[in-house]
Amino acid sequence: MIFAIFQSPSFASSPVPQSGQAEASIKDETIFVNLGNDGGVEAINVINTFYRPAGEIRDYGDYVSIVNLTNAHEPAIEGNRITFKVDEEDGNINYQGELANRELPWLFEITYKLDGKKIDVQHLIGAAGHMQIILDVRQNTDALEYFRENYMLQINIPLEMDKASTVYAPGATMTVVGNTITLAFTLFPGESRMFVVEADVENFEMGGIEIAAIKAQMSLGQLEQD
Repeated sequence: MIFAIFQSPSFASSPVPQSGQAEASIKDETIFVNLGNDGGVEAINVINTFYRPAGEIRDYGDYVSIVNLTNAHEPAIEGNRITFKVDEEDGNINYQGELANRELPWLFEITYKLDGKKIDVQHLIGAAGHMQIILDVRQNTDALEYFRENYMLQINIPLEMDKASTVYAPGATMTVVGNTITLAFTLFPGESRMFVVEADVENFEMGGIEIAAIKAQMSLGQLEQD
């Protein structure tokens, strides 16, 4: 399961050798979270993208590991400060860091049932019967309030129609492409909700659940996506 938290512009320092002054370089961050079958956090990775910086990059983050995705230069790390050399021909610079802090703005708990009995997801593979997926999403008050109050969640659950029939998913938008029906749920900023999917299954298998956090804004009383 892959959980993409957000993609947002921020700023990092890029020195300008001619003047000795530092100027801000625009940076995009895309954060990916690997969730276990029960919804627990396994790893959080950040892809940082800098747009045509000059000289070198100075960035900040508390990472377990860092990988330069653009060139062969190893980063210089001092505490939470990270410095990369930039070659003139590099263009945009990308690096990946695995975050030490695994707190998310939301807490996820995923339960699977077959014929009314709780079951490990691995035992659902090839199973037949009446299946339930229960996804409980709660606000994590230990994480930054900004993300809980300004980001909405889009949750996509794919099911193969020749393996799952009589699908029941209150509140979901259903999209069919080929043999796959995708159930899309939305959680608005500040909300906690429980989402339920039911289906009659045979020789069951499914793809991963995808959860994306999207910046939202209020306009004329309506919630809009950025």
